[in-house]
Amino acid sequence: METGTGSGPTALTRWIANSRRRLTTESAHEIADAMLATGSLDRLRAALGEKPS
Repeated sequence: METGTGSGPTALTRWIANSRRRLTTESAHEIADAMLATGSLDRLRAALGEKPS
């Protein structure tokens, strides 16, 4: 996934925060909020299919 300038969790967090103004549905805002509230390590584990400890 292309995240703009840079890479990694910080760039993804910036991308989500900056993209929120273009979201048009309440559910899209809820998903963005959940992503911002979730730590980057948690997102990585979920992407890898690992179960929470």
